[in-house]
Amino acid sequence: MLYQSLLTRCAASLSVAILLASSSFANENAYKLEPSELGFRLETPDGRPVFQYMTKVPPGDILDCESACCLYPYYTPSGVQVGDIGAIDHEHHRGIFFGWVSVSHPSARADFWGWGQWAPRIGRRIENISVELVSASKSGAVVRATNTWKNGKKEWFSEMTEYSVHEDKGFFVFDCRYRITAKLPLTIDQRAFGGLGIRMRSDGEASVHDANGLLKLPKTKFNDPTLNWPDPWYRYELKATNGEAFGVTGVAHPSNEPKATWFKLNKNGMLSPSVSALGEINLKPEDALDLKFRIIVADADANQKAVQSSIESYLESRLD
Repeated sequence: MLYQSLLTRCAASLSVAILLASSSFANENAYKLEPSELGFRLETPDGRPVFQYMTKVPPGDILDCESACCLYPYYTPSGVQVGDIGAIDHEHHRGIFFGWVSVSHPSARADFWGWGQWAPRIGRRIENISVELVSASKSGAVVRATNTWKNGKKEWFSEMTEYSVHEDKGFFVFDCRYRITAKLPLTIDQRAFGGLGIRMRSDGEASVHDANGLLKLPKTKFNDPTLNWPDPWYRYELKATNGEAFGVTGVAHPSNEPKATWFKLNKNGMLSPSVSALGEINLKPEDALDLKFRIIVADADANQKAVQSSIESYLESRLD
């Protein structure tokens, strides 16, 4: 009996050891979210960088903005750094970020984008509350960021955003879902750009494409939302002077309400699908916007049929 009891305990211990080893092995072969100097860094199972979720404004004068809460830097699968931050032409731009340029309340106005031309930006900031790895496997990960949007000490919006990430044939896919809830009676003013900003490098030969190839639509204008391009997607491509090359495709999900139209900053790498371009958005306290976008970050040699398939599958998907 003693012998059997020892055998049973040894078997149980061995089972626990196997489970722990299996768990450790699984963790080693899954996407990882690790603390970084300015936030949290997502890596593939083999250690390649995907993006940093930046929770802190960098020291010095790199970024002329009070808010971070963005994806910067972000990369192609081969390691090409795609995003830009604090560019000399627009020092408040910060990778993949979200913030409206003009929000009105009966007592005040606010710019959470960081520009400050149409509404005050000083004292208006997006502050991070938490960043967590919701799920991770060898094939992908979900990262959740919770933020509060403040004018001084007063909360105007709460935000919960999820980034669902996976890799395909030469490209990363970021499925971004922004849930923004008003805490006061607020109006998001009609503007050509604002909301999601996808800022990319511009150090080379750039071009913009749509479903018909090289874009032939008229240029957009920052003060005329009627010139924005229609949904659903556009691709920015860059052949950099240092030989690097990439393409970034932005796709708005058809379930978005209000619908987005697209603004392109003509002399640099910015795409902004603006849900406030077709009209102002009036929100009561606890009214929420649920906005979904797919961003495809591709190496120059990515499988273009697979990229197109990713665009089409997203447009056909139901997101509850």
